[in-house]
Amino acid sequence: MEGHSVTPRVDGVVACRSFRLAGIIATAVAVVNMVPTLAQARGSYPSENDRHRDQQAQLWAERGKSAFASADYSSAIVAYSELARLKPRDARVFFNRGLARKKAGDDSGALKDFDEALSLDPQLPVALVNRARLYMSQNRTEEARSDLNAAEKLRPYDPTIPFLRGRLYAQSGQLNRAVADFSRVLELDSSRAGAFAARGHLYLRLNQPGFAKMDFERALRLDPNNSGARSALGALDE
Repeated sequence: MEGHSVTPRVDGVVACRSFRLAGIIATAVAVVNMVPTLAQARGSYPSENDRHRDQQAQLWAERGKSAFASADYSSAIVAYSELARLKPRDARVFFNRGLARKKAGDDSGALKDFDEALSLDPQLPVALVNRARLYMSQNRTEEARSDLNAAEKLRPYDPTIPFLRGRLYAQSGQLNRAVADFSRVLELDSSRAGAFAARGHLYLRLNQPGFAKMDFERALRLDPNNSGARSALGALDE
């Protein structure tokens, strides 16, 4: 999920003007468009202060998005901090700032922001996956796995989730579970050379060189520059 559009990829910034999933985006737009009509029906209108606040929020959202896209993460953090002041109940704002902090190397600040985002919206899958990545970097295996499992329930067809969990299982020596996760990745997206290579290495550890060789060959057909698959295949052919 990188960038400011919400896609199945796991490290992207959630656009502050949309929700997570395509079906919800349509609903969100409908709700936003209905607000003036409902307000008019009640005989009430947004105050001047409310309109000014919304304009300021939109301005900071655009600044944050532009700064992040330009890899100016310090400016993005400033912009999203201003936006958080204006929209303290918007989980997506804290996720965006957390991702900017992660890119800037502030893992501790990023983790706090992901925690805050998930306290506001426990069903924000990009926050779960990115927090899991941080947990993995800190060897917090069980917490990472818990977040990935929760994210998979919300986004069952995202191949990045079983890919990350497969890495966790491989690192902890649960090889058959790791194989199952990488196989799931390839069911969802058969173009992932990295998943073939990772599964091939697992087959080697499981003493199944025939399956390993097939996976390395598939990985190289998809990505001839995959050095791990090439060196492992060369060793098998010796």
